[in-house]
Amino acid sequence: MCRQERNCVAAERPVSGNPAGRPKGWPSIQELIEREARRLVKIRSGNDIVSLAKQETLVHKLYAKALEGDLAAVRLIIQCATLSAAGLPAPVRRSRSIHPRSVTRP
Repeated sequence: MCRQERNCVAAERPVSGNPAGRPKGWPSIQELIEREARRLVKIRSGNDIVSLAKQETLVHKLYAKALEGDLAAVRLIIQCATLSAAGLPAPVRRSRSIHPRSVTRP
């Protein structure tokens, strides 16, 4: 293998990008999203200002868009209602508009 002993060096094993992984005790992404969804925000409802959880605010906005004629919002409401009636979790889809490559910068 090596012609001279002094030139022989053992190859080091490669190390992954995050060998230690996520530290124990840190919340998962799902836990962070659920925690954020429960946080209260103040919104204007008519002449009143009310506090609602962010997830409730999103549902109100989704229904408002559906009532304005947004067919994607209507489809999502129907899918969620159907899955909920069947006892299944709501679908999670990534929007193409939030992909980092699709964001245009000035």
